[in-house]
Amino acid sequence: YVIVAAFVCQTNNPSTDKTLFTSTSAGRRKKRRKGAKPLDNESPAYAAGRAAAGSFPLERLLSVLASLCPPELRIAGVVYGVVDSLVSLGLLWKDTGEGVDMPVRLKCLMEKDRVRGIAEEIDITLDEYLLGG
Repeated sequence: YVIVAAFVCQTNNPSTDKTLFTSTSAGRRKKRRKGAKPLDNESPAYAAGRAAAGSFPLERLLSVLASLCPPELRIAGVVYGVVDSLVSLGLLWKDTGEGVDMPVRLKCLMEKDRVRGIAEEIDITLDEYLLGG
């Protein structure tokens, strides 16, 4: 379940999570403030964003995972260990950031066909959850 959730997080835009995993409407889109300037291409924030392209925060993985898992499956206590195991196996990439306030970011390193095979084994139709790829 963890690797399937990671692949869904990496493939889909975060704004689609509410549409896919809740029964409520997605709500309004945020508007850009007047006078807000785009990020400078040389700023540290821009460089950090480029380095983490395609990555997603651990909190998002936990949210998608909770939606994918059947309620009778109790995985809450073991998720962090599973994530660490997948990182050590080279199936997930993990970035803890440089500062204390930086959230853990992850990236799924598995190909779509392998993830699809895993999803089929646990009775998940992967394509139902993929909007971007």
